[in-house]
Amino acid sequence: MGVNQGGHVGGHNVQIDAEGDVTVNLSSGDASGSGRSGGSGGEAAGEKKKTSPWAWLLALTVGVLLLVAALRQQADPDADNGAFVLPGDRWPAGATLEAIAGPAAAALRSCAKATSTEPVNCPQRAGGRNDQVSDVRWELFGDPVDGARATYHDGRFDLIGHAFMTVTYRTLTATVIEQHPVRFRASVAWRNGAAELVGRIRPTKVEPKDRPITKQRPPAAVTGRLEPVLRQAFADCLAARRSPLPPGCPQDVLPGFRAGNVDWVFDGDPLQNTRTTTDDAWGVIRVKGDFALNATYRDLFGKETGSLRGAYEATVVTVKDGLRVVQISKA
Repeated sequence: MGVNQGGHVGGHNVQIDAEGDVTVNLSSGDASGSGRSGGSGGEAAGEKKKTSPWAWLLALTVGVLLLVAALRQQADPDADNGAFVLPGDRWPAGATLEAIAGPAAAALRSCAKATSTEPVNCPQRAGGRNDQVSDVRWELFGDPVDGARATYHDGRFDLIGHAFMTVTYRTLTATVIEQHPVRFRASVAWRNGAAELVGRIRPTKVEPKDRPITKQRPPAAVTGRLEPVLRQAFADCLAARRSPLPPGCPQDVLPGFRAGNVDWVFDGDPLQNTRTTTDDAWGVIRVKGDFALNATYRDLFGKETGSLRGAYEATVVTVKDGLRVVQISKA
C-alpha cells in the first residue's frame, strides 16, 4: 500500500505518492474552502504530472554518448594535449620503438633547418616575429627521440618526446640566441612492416603519468672534459673585445657604453665554486657559478675602466666530438 506525503508550496497543495509521482493542487485558498475558485462542490481541481520513462532513457543515452566522446577525445593522439594513454593495444609484429621513432626524428632534423621563427609544420616557436627578424638559424642537439615513449591505439602509434633546440636571429639592434626545450608529439602509422609519419610533428604539454621522459647521460669520459670546455667558452667571450659581449655570453653592457676595442680580463676564476647538474629531461648539462670581469676601453674623454660581475648559468650539450657550450647567461 502506497504512502502519500503532502505539504504546501507557494500556496498550493503538493502530494507525492509512493511511486514518486507528484500531484499539484492548483487551487488557492485556505483549507476550509473559502475563497476557492474554478471548482464545483468545494473540491479542489488538481493536475498530476509524470516523467515519462522514455525521457529518462533519452537523457541517460545522451549522457553516455557525451562521456564516450569526451574519453575518445582525451585519448586521441591527434589532440595535441589529449591524454597519453597507457598501456595501449598490442603492438604489431616487428614494430620497435626505434623503428616507430625514426620518421619523427627525421622530421625534427628537417625542422632544425627552418629559417622561420615559426615553421608551420614543426613544433618549435621562437620569441621574435618573422616580420621583425632576419638570419634565423635553428640548431638541434642530441638525439631528439632518445627517451621518447610510444603507445598504440586504433591502428596508430602515439609518440611523445623531448628535443632540445636553440635559435639565433638578428633584430634591428642585436643578435639574439634562445634556448628551446621542445615537447613534441607525433602520430605514426605502421604499414607493411614500416613506420610512416601521419601529419606533422606537433607541440604538446603532455607527459607520461607513469614515469618522466629521460635521456641518456653522457659518459664520464665526456663530462670529464667539462672544465676546459667551459673555460675556453669564457675566453672566447672575452676575445671578442666588445661591449656587450657576443650572443651566448653574459649580456650585460658596460654602463653607458657600447663599442669595440674593449680589453676584458677575469677578476678571479669563474670556475671556482661552481655547481654542475645534469638535466635528464633534455640531455643537457648546466653549470652555475659566479663571474667577475674588468674592462679597459677608450671613449671621447680618454681611457676608462668598468666591470661586470654576477651569477651565471652555462648550458652545455654533447656533440660528436665531445661537449659544446651553447650559452652562458647571467642568472
